[in-house]
Amino acid sequence: MTMKSLYKIFTTLLVITWFTALTQAQVSPNNATVKGNNQFAIELYKQLTKGQNTNFFASPYSISSALAMTYAGAQNTTATEMAKVLRFTPDNLHQDYKMLSDHFKSINRKGLELKIANALWGEKSYPFLPDYLSLNQKYYQAKIESLNFKQYPERSRLIINKWVENKTKNKIKNLIPKGLVDKKTRLVLTNAIYFKGDWEYEFLKRNTKKMAFIAGKQRFPAIKFMYMQRKFRYTENKQLQAIEIPYKGRKMSLLILLPKDKNGLARLEQKLNAKEYQDLIERMYRTKVQLTLPRFKMTINTRLSSTLKQLGMKQAFSNQANFSKMAKNAQLKISEIVHKAFVEVNEQGTEAAAATAVIIAPSGSAPGRTYPPKIFKADHPFMFIIKDNKTNSILFIGKLENPKQAS
Repeated sequence: MTMKSLYKIFTTLLVITWFTALTQAQVSPNNATVKGNNQFAIELYKQLTKGQNTNFFASPYSISSALAMTYAGAQNTTATEMAKVLRFTPDNLHQDYKMLSDHFKSINRKGLELKIANALWGEKSYPFLPDYLSLNQKYYQAKIESLNFKQYPERSRLIINKWVENKTKNKIKNLIPKGLVDKKTRLVLTNAIYFKGDWEYEFLKRNTKKMAFIAGKQRFPAIKFMYMQRKFRYTENKQLQAIEIPYKGRKMSLLILLPKDKNGLARLEQKLNAKEYQDLIERMYRTKVQLTLPRFKMTINTRLSSTLKQLGMKQAFSNQANFSKMAKNAQLKISEIVHKAFVEVNEQGTEAAAATAVIIAPSGSAPGRTYPPKIFKADHPFMFIIKDNKTNSILFIGKLENPKQAS
């Protein structure tokens, strides 16, 4: 082999190694889109739960994904407001979503399933711009499906809802309520996310016992609580205890944020932001914990237009909306955004699903420590997050306040 051919092989290997390292470095908690998505997740959670002492669950990642596809068609003030509220970093936004999508596909294995799907549903007679459609196909794997909204709006709604049902393994049904899609609808953008994870270490059913759950002045007797003692990633401060319960392969976890004060959830929520969330995770260490956690299940419907307007995303819903990158001379606005999410936590693991539809209409680890076991008893209201462990991306976020409504 000549020196020249050896040089070529060395150069090729060097380039491949550099490219691989660069790609891996981008999939991290420091990625601008990951940080922005997490900040939006927490801000949206706060806005939707403000003054509400009830159970809540949503997938902010599903909402961000559907709105990122919508944002690709926005211009000027409409785009600026969307980017500010959604915490988007415009330069690499679509590339980052593609990178995250590839990463989430790679973590699937036995005992851990994460599926994310996107689609565009367009009025068949409407002249959508090829560049807008190809961008969504390239970065979001979202094909355009032609429907006849003008003549058959109800049939179109049922087709979209059936797609969502299939993509979420029948957990999200009737996402778009009757009447929300009509003859004026020109485009519906959908995102569906499905997650099922078995625990790395299952809770033994024989250890499940009935106990009381206390929320303010309410006492809920005979709630089923699971129990386990082993090493977990854990941290605490004056205000809260935090624990990471890993799923199979430790690629994803359920993070529980438990206030030390039984009536302290509102204060915990008020203080939490993306930086505090990241700091908590970085401070976690492996230690022995006696974990007591209630079983729960809930399905939550949410309409998002008024909440997003309150956060500052106003023009997109108005007659002044500019979605001219979707279609030439487009006179389009968002008429409504609907979201529906399901979660079940039991001895085997967690199953969660969510879907979002944006409806467009014309305008007019640290080393282990040897201490006595920590006591983590989630017998009062708490927050919970289902997250990807490599990027710390918040895929789902919720809270349990009323276990009777979650059983």
